Amino acid sequence: MQNQVSSFKDLQKLQANLAEMRKKTDVGHIQEMEVKREQLGEEVNSKKFELALQRSSFDNMRRLENKEKKRKKYGPVFWGNPVQPRKIQCAGWTK
Repeated sequence: MQNQVSSFKDLQKLQANLAEMRKKTDVGHIQEMEVKREQLGEEVNSKKFELALQRSSFDNMRRLENKEKKRKKYGPVFWGNPVQPRKIQCAGWTK
């Protein structure tokens, strides 16, 4: 009885392995997997393109920000002299 149960389990394992092998070698299944692979490849390429666009716009924004910071830091320069703030005099005190 014990021998029959173990051989039945072995037979079930063999049948499961055979079904799995048939599925892996089935032409229809292989074509389906190829289509899925192509779709995933296209999706990856579109995500890479999106990422490149976003990275480029971020870099442009960062360059403009740095340019603006430099412009504010140095201000307009005339004949080599930076702009000096004017002193305001009112009623004896200087600001």
